[in-house]
Amino acid sequence: MEKFSSFIQKAFAVSSLFLVLGLAFGFEYSLNLLGYFLPSSIITAPNARSVHVSLMLYGFVPLMLSFLPFVLMEKEHIHSEKGLEKLKIYFTLWCIFLVFMTLSLLMGVHRGLVFYDFAYELNFILAFSGLFYILALYDYIKVYKVIPLWIKVSLYLVIASPIALLVLMNPIIGQVEKTIQGPHGDNTLGMSFTLIPIFYLLIKLHAKETFVAKYHAMWIIPLVGYIGSVAHRILIGELSYNQEWFFQYLTFCYVPLLLKWLKDANITFKNNPFLVISIYSFLCLWMLRETSCLYQRFDGCSTAMTSLLRMRTSLWVWESSSWQWRWFHPILKSSTNALLCSFTHWVLLLCSSLFPWRV
Repeated sequence: MEKFSSFIQKAFAVSSLFLVLGLAFGFEYSLNLLGYFLPSSIITAPNARSVHVSLMLYGFVPLMLSFLPFVLMEKEHIHSEKGLEKLKIYFTLWCIFLVFMTLSLLMGVHRGLVFYDFAYELNFILAFSGLFYILALYDYIKVYKVIPLWIKVSLYLVIASPIALLVLMNPIIGQVEKTIQGPHGDNTLGMSFTLIPIFYLLIKLHAKETFVAKYHAMWIIPLVGYIGSVAHRILIGELSYNQEWFFQYLTFCYVPLLLKWLKDANITFKNNPFLVISIYSFLCLWMLRETSCLYQRFDGCSTAMTSLLRMRTSLWVWESSSWQWRWFHPILKSSTNALLCSFTHWVLLLCSSLFPWRV
């Protein structure tokens, strides 16, 4: 347990460097939009923007939140020395990916995309790191006498992730190249779905009572819909305008799902304001956008750029709920300081990226 705690502290410190780097490039690009340019052939406006967006998508937050299943298992006194060693390799490979991604983007190796702009080949490093993540999870699972359902679901999702990554990011058959023009509602559905298992783990981590997830149909329907949209693009061809809106509307399933989970876990604003505000802000921002699109039906409101911006708005409190546990936040002791620190760097993040995302 002490070794795991020490590893999390080191991972927190290292991944924070990528957060600071992402903030710096976001601030630089914002200055470029205001007419202030550095005399550099490397830190150009397109390069700065691509590095900023990519580090926000693949840096500090997703990297640290990927440890949530292991935090839950350690909380249940499940520990594996072999699993921890594989987890360290996973973290190292992910950091190597971030370094190569940053350097390649600064050298001007872009795909000309709104996001995921780095070279497709770099995804193989991520997929390779995912193999060690799977092996680490498997080593931890072997400690259980009776494997909980959430562990089994996590394992299935993790096993599918490297394959899904290489398929979805592929420049020929993948989804990323399709996001240049709207409404790409299937992409919105896929992006929002990635938050659901993470919110589940956070709710389970902070549950005040024994938590058993219900309303499974409310996440299965969007997942099946997204898989169907990907298969349609690969095997049949482009989705029609109305088909994309159909997949976009499937995100409404998340409203009863998350509200039911909060109720069953007995998580309220009084006993966990961070997580409650996070989930409600996520639902409100997404549902307000969906509702406005339902009546106005204009593509700009559902672009991937605005989707990511709204996801990021809810993350400052979401992250605070993640770091409340002492293993996840070795520096800040009180929840007040955690909230203040998280609020500060996420507001700076939003401010520094506000102008770029409007381009």
